[in-house]
Amino acid sequence: MKQLHTLRWLMSGFIILFSACFLHAQEEVTVYLHKGSVVKGKFLSYQYGDSLKLAYGPEKHLIVIPEDAIRKIKFEKAEGSSDFGEKKLIYTTRLSLLPGSTATGLGLTQMAAYRLNKTLIAGASLGVENYYVDAGFNVFPLCGFIRKYGKNNIASPYAEMKMGYGFVFSDESSGQAVAIGGLQLNPSVGLRFGSRYLYTEIFVGLKFQNLYYQYAGTDSVSEYDILARRLETGISFTF
Repeated sequence: MKQLHTLRWLMSGFIILFSACFLHAQEEVTVYLHKGSVVKGKFLSYQYGDSLKLAYGPEKHLIVIPEDAIRKIKFEKAEGSSDFGEKKLIYTTRLSLLPGSTATGLGLTQMAAYRLNKTLIAGASLGVENYYVDAGFNVFPLCGFIRKYGKNNIASPYAEMKMGYGFVFSDESSGQAVAIGGLQLNPSVGLRFGSRYLYTEIFVGLKFQNLYYQYAGTDSVSEYDILARRLETGISFTF
């Protein structure tokens, strides 16, 4: 019995000491006592073999709990810590600038993804964008993508690869007789920051899009087979 009692003391001390190593991200604690009571508060300090000190309630009253009275202690997430790694379905709205050597375009994309693990997601996106701000040059890309995040911190870098098909529609008012879309490739890197319910991401990437246009004049036909190459930068909102 004495050995079991000593072992219980050692295990309680080890658990508290080990958990305390992570208090930079987890300050709120729930303490379960042997008598059945539960105490919640903010961790202040722990002295091995002696006691645990908490700040309790709105007034932050000091509570000192003897170590031998503690059955279990649970460290909760501090306010502002990220729970991004727990979300199963992820939705992103992305606003983009598409600067090029001849013109600067704009893009708006809606993305939906499923979490494969804590740092890897895969999904699909639908958007509207243009590479020339003029009638007849809107592209509607439908893509699949995969995104890999770094550690599940409040600020986390990520890399993304998006690939699909950009649909276009001819605009007869601008003289287009034929408009055909093509494959789109869009690698990017970014930084996600924020916590809880809304995450903001800034990103930069490259966009490659195959396009074909045919213009019919009164006595001639002009064809344009284009590989649009654009830098992409912007901001996303993920929830």
